[in-house]
Amino acid sequence: MKLYAHSIIKRPISDVYNYLADVRNDGHWRDDIILSEIISEGPLKVGSEGRSKINQFGRELYSNWKCTRIDPPEYIEWELATPILGSAGYKLKAIDEGTDFTFYGIAKLKGITRLISPILKFVVHRQSQKNAENLKRILESNTP
Repeated sequence: MKLYAHSIIKRPISDVYNYLADVRNDGHWRDDIILSEIISEGPLKVGSEGRSKINQFGRELYSNWKCTRIDPPEYIEWELATPILGSAGYKLKAIDEGTDFTFYGIAKLKGITRLISPILKFVVHRQSQKNAENLKRILESNTP
């Protein structure tokens, strides 16, 4: 299942990138994330491992991830390890108005989730777009 969300954020690309690179901020702008943390040593870098406590359809669970690409200030990508399998990332592009932000991902569905994938895709896409709008609102209204 492919995921996608987009927004134009009226902030410099460096501000948006720095906010996203601090995974502790995930719980502020992503409604599905309760908390996110790096569990390996040091700051976020390729190979960093992390864990996010997520609210998935009213159920709290932990999702493990590993950073696979850091390309400041344009890309952050990661692989999802458990229980959701797949990959995702943020692509940033400097534009006259500020920053063009894109979230993209691929979730590998198994079992019952494959059967309900059209409904799941609709719900997750809507949540992803809401998260992108939350990010825009927070960064445009505050100094991170």
